[in-house]
Amino acid sequence: MARSIQEDKAELVRRRILEASFELVAENGLGRLRMGEVATRASCSRATLYRCFASKEDLLHGIFESEALRIIRELGPRILDEQGIAERLTEMVAGAVESVRETPHLRPFFEPEALSITLSAAASAPGLHQASVAFLQRVLPPGPSVRDGLDLFDVSEWLVRSVLSFLMFEGIKRRSAIEFRRQIRTFVVNPII
Repeated sequence: MARSIQEDKAELVRRRILEASFELVAENGLGRLRMGEVATRASCSRATLYRCFASKEDLLHGIFESEALRIIRELGPRILDEQGIAERLTEMVAGAVESVRETPHLRPFFEPEALSITLSAAASAPGLHQASVAFLQRVLPPGPSVRDGLDLFDVSEWLVRSVLSFLMFEGIKRRSAIEFRRQIRTFVVNPII
């Protein structure tokens, strides 16, 4: 069904608000994000901002989910280049972690004072989990590809939890990209395939 002009306009306004929020979070962090500043930066009224996002928490959840979905879309071609199931799943986790770490407006979500916001956003992002399952359906070959008794939702949830864990705690030892992928393969991927 075709979208109406009003739906397209509402989506453009929502996107402008998210873009303004990305800039402000990158500049000031999550704790100093103010709805009035977001409205000003997005060139919209506060009423419009609150029609799109009912609260600051809702806006932060929107930022998190929007960017998680972007990362999943961008990882697709890179992961499809990998040959085996283990390699694809390993690259999915490593690529997601690296992408978040390289994105200035996402890094503040993983600072110690923001972790409760991040966990809340991840838990209340149905689009993230649906997109992750759909992504797994695209990148995994047909037929049995994960351990018996696991379905794609279980696998998706495990991988999302693993990504969040790696982002929240980088670990004591600095690892090269190769060592990081070896760790993911051993402790995250091997138990599910």
